Amino acid sequence: MKQKIFIYNPKIEEQIKQIKSALRLRMNGEVSENMERKGLSYKLNYGALLPEIKALSQKFTPNKLLAERLWHLRIRETMILATYLYPVDEFTFDTAQEWADMFPTQEIAEICCFNLFSKLPFAEQLISDWIEKTEGFAKLSAWLLIARKYQSLSIEETDKYIAIATDSISSQHIALQRAMTNALEKMSRLDD
Repeated sequence: MKQKIFIYNPKIEEQIKQIKSALRLRMNGEVSENMERKGLSYKLNYGALLPEIKALSQKFTPNKLLAERLWHLRIRETMILATYLYPVDEFTFDTAQEWADMFPTQEIAEICCFNLFSKLPFAEQLISDWIEKTEGFAKLSAWLLIARKYQSLSIEETDKYIAIATDSISSQHIALQRAMTNALEKMSRLDD
């Protein structure tokens, strides 16, 4: 993955310094070690709990530049914060593609889909683009989005996704099976 270069912004840098300081205060080595034992590897993981990260996000005004900088730090907690702080109306399709290609773990894919991608006006297009992917977390993300957006899907889309899931669910990785099952359960609420 190519390193992204940002123009120096003293206000953003000060906010990042504040965030990192706050995260150090919330460090939980036991949580971090437990995640690593379960295969959740990050460049850096403070082990902060999700409610703590969400509370921290509320101390900052949503800001595209801050969110982008936080995402590209590749630290578990800063990536999660970025999903709270990126203004939905400024988030582009290309940025969604870029971020999905950068998901380091299933956890980040799930949080990003829940906090940000499901709120995007082009979420259905992301589903359509990612549903057939075979690498990375894109296919998982598509199913996570289907589970969040099932009520806004057309009958044709719903039928298509049900057919895809029923044809391939048994051959998928366990996390993908769970995401498909969750999406199928939600879509089944729409019609018998």
